[in-house]
Amino acid sequence: MKTSTAAFLLIALVPAAPRSWADAPAKPAATPLAQVAFTRPTQVVLTNRENANVSDEQLVCEGMIHGYLTLPERVSGVHALDGRWVKPNGETQENTHVTLHIDAPGRRTAHVWMRFDGRDGGLLSGTQNAPEANSPFNGVWQLALTWDGKPLALSKFKVKC
Repeated sequence: MKTSTAAFLLIALVPAAPRSWADAPAKPAATPLAQVAFTRPTQVVLTNRENANVSDEQLVCEGMIHGYLTLPERVSGVHALDGRWVKPNGETQENTHVTLHIDAPGRRTAHVWMRFDGRDGGLLSGTQNAPEANSPFNGVWQLALTWDGKPLALSKFKVKC
Protein backbone atom coordinates (compact mmCIF):
# COMPACT_ATOMS: atom_id res chain seq x y z
CA MET A 1 0.00 0.00 0.00
CA LYS A 2 1.33 3.44 -0.93
CA THR A 3 0.43 6.82 0.50
CA SER A 4 0.54 9.87 -1.75
CA THR A 5 0.06 13.57 -1.24
CA ALA A 6 -2.39 15.35 -3.53
CA ALA A 7 -2.57 18.94 -4.69
CA PHE A 8 -5.41 21.45 -4.44
CA LEU A 9 -7.13 22.32 -7.76
CA LEU A 10 -10.07 24.48 -8.88
CA ILE A 11 -12.56 22.82 -11.29
CA ALA A 12 -16.33 22.32 -11.78
CA LEU A 13 -17.63 18.78 -11.29
CA VAL A 14 -20.65 16.41 -11.50
CA PRO A 15 -22.54 14.91 -8.49
CA ALA A 16 -21.93 11.64 -6.66
CA ALA A 17 -24.05 10.60 -3.67
CA PRO A 18 -22.24 10.45 -0.31
CA ARG A 19 -22.37 7.29 1.76
CA SER A 20 -20.83 6.35 5.06
CA TRP A 21 -18.52 3.43 5.72
CA ALA A 22 -17.55 1.89 9.01
CA ASP A 23 -13.85 1.31 8.45
CA ALA A 24 -12.80 4.66 6.93
CA PRO A 25 -9.34 5.70 8.11
CA ALA A 26 -9.22 8.76 10.34
CA LYS A 27 -5.82 10.43 10.45
CA PRO A 28 -4.94 12.92 13.17
CA ALA A 29 -3.80 16.28 11.81
CA ALA A 30 -0.67 18.04 12.97
CA THR A 31 -2.57 21.34 13.17
CA PRO A 32 -6.04 22.10 14.52
CA LEU A 33 -8.73 21.59 11.89
CA ALA A 34 -11.69 23.82 11.19
CA GLN A 35 -14.72 21.54 11.44
CA VAL A 36 -17.37 21.73 8.70
CA ALA A 37 -20.66 19.85 8.60
CA PHE A 38 -21.94 19.59 5.03
CA THR A 39 -25.68 19.31 4.47
CA ARG A 40 -25.58 18.54 0.72
CA PRO A 41 -23.70 15.92 -1.35
CA THR A 42 -20.14 16.42 -2.53
CA GLN A 43 -19.59 16.13 -6.28
CA VAL A 44 -16.81 13.79 -7.48
CA VAL A 45 -15.36 13.36 -10.98
CA LEU A 46 -13.11 10.32 -11.55
CA THR A 47 -11.04 10.37 -14.72
CA ASN A 48 -7.69 9.46 -16.32
CA ARG A 49 -7.59 12.94 -17.84
CA GLU A 50 -6.00 15.93 -16.13
CA ASN A 51 -8.37 18.85 -15.43
CA ALA A 52 -11.45 16.99 -16.72
CA ASN A 53 -14.93 18.01 -15.57
CA VAL A 54 -16.76 14.80 -16.53
CA SER A 55 -16.12 11.30 -15.19
CA ASP A 56 -14.78 8.66 -17.57
CA GLU A 57 -17.14 5.71 -18.08
CA GLN A 58 -14.23 3.28 -17.74
CA LEU A 59 -10.72 4.06 -16.52
CA VAL A 60 -7.48 2.44 -17.67
CA CYS A 61 -4.83 1.06 -15.32
CA GLU A 62 -1.98 3.27 -16.43
CA GLY A 63 -0.97 6.79 -15.57
CA MET A 64 -3.12 8.48 -12.97
CA ILE A 65 -6.71 8.40 -11.82
CA HIS A 66 -7.76 11.88 -10.75
CA GLY A 67 -10.54 12.52 -8.25
CA TYR A 68 -11.81 16.10 -8.61
CA LEU A 69 -14.13 17.17 -5.80
CA THR A 70 -16.60 20.02 -5.53
CA LEU A 71 -17.76 20.56 -1.98
CA PRO A 72 -21.37 21.65 -1.36
CA GLU A 73 -20.27 25.01 0.04
CA ARG A 74 -17.20 27.21 0.36
CA VAL A 75 -14.80 26.33 3.16
CA SER A 76 -11.78 28.08 4.64
CA GLY A 77 -9.22 27.17 7.27
CA VAL A 78 -7.16 23.99 7.62
CA HIS A 79 -8.86 20.73 6.61
CA ALA A 80 -7.85 17.10 6.14
CA LEU A 81 -9.01 15.24 3.02
CA ASP A 82 -8.35 11.51 2.92
CA GLY A 83 -9.05 9.05 0.12
CA ARG A 84 -8.98 5.26 0.31
CA TRP A 85 -8.64 3.56 -3.10
CA VAL A 86 -10.19 0.07 -2.88
CA LYS A 87 -9.56 -2.67 -5.48
CA PRO A 88 -12.34 -4.94 -6.83
CA ASN A 89 -11.36 -7.67 -4.32
CA GLY A 90 -12.01 -5.27 -1.40
CA GLU A 91 -8.36 -4.68 -0.50
CA THR A 92 -7.11 -1.13 -0.01
CA GLN A 93 -4.62 -0.35 -2.75
CA GLU A 94 -3.61 3.13 -1.65
CA ASN A 95 -4.42 5.84 0.86
CA THR A 96 -4.18 9.50 -0.11
CA HIS A 97 -3.91 12.28 2.47
CA VAL A 98 -4.15 16.01 1.71
CA THR A 99 -3.93 18.81 4.25
CA LEU A 100 -5.66 21.87 2.78
CA HIS A 101 -4.83 25.42 3.93
CA ILE A 102 -7.66 27.51 2.49
CA ASP A 103 -7.74 31.29 2.89
CA ALA A 104 -10.99 33.28 3.16
CA PRO A 105 -13.32 33.70 1.36
CA GLY A 106 -12.83 29.97 0.84
CA ARG A 107 -12.99 27.40 -1.95
CA ARG A 108 -15.23 24.53 -2.96
CA THR A 109 -12.73 22.31 -4.79
CA ALA A 110 -10.03 19.73 -4.07
CA HIS A 111 -8.06 17.05 -5.95
CA VAL A 112 -6.85 13.58 -4.98
CA TRP A 113 -5.16 11.02 -7.21
CA MET A 114 -3.71 7.54 -7.48
CA ARG A 115 -0.83 6.66 -9.83
CA PHE A 116 -0.87 3.32 -11.69
CA ASP A 117 2.46 3.38 -13.53
CA GLY A 118 6.06 3.03 -12.41
CA ARG A 119 6.97 6.73 -12.57
CA ASP A 120 8.03 8.23 -9.23
CA GLY A 121 7.91 4.79 -7.62
CA GLY A 122 4.31 4.32 -8.69
CA LEU A 123 2.25 1.65 -7.05
CA LEU A 124 1.39 -0.68 -9.91
CA SER A 125 4.53 -0.78 -12.03
CA GLY A 126 4.66 -3.81 -14.30
CA THR A 127 0.90 -4.37 -14.47
CA GLN A 128 0.56 -2.84 -17.93
CA ASN A 129 1.81 -6.09 -19.50
CA ALA A 130 -0.62 -8.29 -17.57
CA PRO A 131 -3.24 -10.14 -19.63
CA GLU A 132 -6.55 -8.25 -19.53
CA ALA A 133 -8.67 -11.12 -18.28
CA ASN A 134 -6.27 -12.00 -15.46
CA SER A 135 -5.52 -8.53 -14.11
CA PRO A 136 -6.52 -8.14 -10.43
CA PHE A 137 -7.16 -4.48 -11.20
CA ASN A 138 -10.02 -5.09 -13.65
CA GLY A 139 -13.45 -4.43 -12.21
CA VAL A 140 -15.30 -1.99 -9.97
CA TRP A 141 -13.14 0.05 -7.59
CA GLN A 142 -14.20 2.41 -4.82
CA LEU A 143 -12.85 5.75 -3.64
CA ALA A 144 -13.89 6.36 -0.02
CA LEU A 145 -13.37 10.01 0.97
CA THR A 146 -13.30 11.60 4.41
CA TRP A 147 -13.24 15.30 5.29
CA ASP A 148 -11.75 16.15 8.69
CA GLY A 149 -12.10 12.48 9.63
CA LYS A 150 -15.82 12.25 8.75
CA PRO A 151 -17.28 10.34 5.77
CA LEU A 152 -17.66 12.67 2.78
CA ALA A 153 -18.36 10.51 -0.31
CA LEU A 154 -18.07 6.98 -1.67
CA SER A 155 -17.60 6.77 -5.44
CA LYS A 156 -17.46 3.61 -7.54
CA PHE A 157 -15.62 3.41 -10.86
CA LYS A 158 -14.64 0.75 -13.42
CA VAL A 159 -11.04 -0.05 -14.37
CA LYS A 160 -10.00 -2.14 -17.39
CA CYS A 161 -6.36 -3.03 -18.02
